[in-house]
Amino acid sequence: MIVTALAVSLCACSVSKGPRDETRQLSPRVIKVGDPVPKGGGVFKVGEPYYAGGKWFVPVNDPAYDRVGRASWYGDFFHGRLTANGEVYDMNAISGAHPTLPLPTYVQVTNLANNRSIVVRINDRGPYHDDRIIDLSHKAAELLGFYGKGTAMVRVRYIGPAPLNGDDRFERSVVARQPWATRVTSNAPAPAPAAVPAFAPAPAPKTPRAQLLEAAVVSSQSQWPVVVTKGAFEGRRPPVAGNWQTVSKPAATTPAVYAGNR
Repeated sequence: MIVTALAVSLCACSVSKGPRDETRQLSPRVIKVGDPVPKGGGVFKVGEPYYAGGKWFVPVNDPAYDRVGRASWYGDFFHGRLTANGEVYDMNAISGAHPTLPLPTYVQVTNLANNRSIVVRINDRGPYHDDRIIDLSHKAAELLGFYGKGTAMVRVRYIGPAPLNGDDRFERSVVARQPWATRVTSNAPAPAPAAVPAFAPAPAPKTPRAQLLEAAVVSSQSQWPVVVTKGAFEGRRPPVAGNWQTVSKPAATTPAVYAGNR
């Protein structure tokens, strides 16, 4: 009996000395689904190395972070629960989770399938699956156009620290400037097409001067260079040399390998 007790004790000690798996921890729900979710309330943190999903992760402040990989999203099961930095997760906010970036942080996320690009507030940890690099809120996935598909290939680029008060005017203003935003954020029905008269009057003939001006404009436009910004958010500061390029296709990068729990 003594030998058996010692063996059990030793086994218990060996188990207790193993790393705590963060995927087994679930924060309590502090806001009910349907109730208003407070903004901010968390702390800035980089964090210590932690173990999750069978792997170790080392949080780091990496301003040069630029990765291509798969994004997933999480919704009402986590809604109203505390995030990794003490904020409250709101599935209707433009937020997300990342395994190693500081909290809270702004990142630019681009869906490579449709080229939609938004700014996301990172205030939580995850995902921990090998094939995913970021977890997005229900709202962010909807804006990027992959809510119904579950996952999408994205490019994630570091922008900078996010405010602790949870002010989301910046990320929402970026969405408002996108040409596709109205179709996503508005539930209003599409306007009916204008009626075309059965007998439309013939257009008035153009004067010789108007014809010359039109030809000059078309000729000059055909010589204009097609130039796009290096990123969707260069307008936040005055353009400088090197901030412009003639292609918008993301440069090829090596996908980072992370793990995830959702």
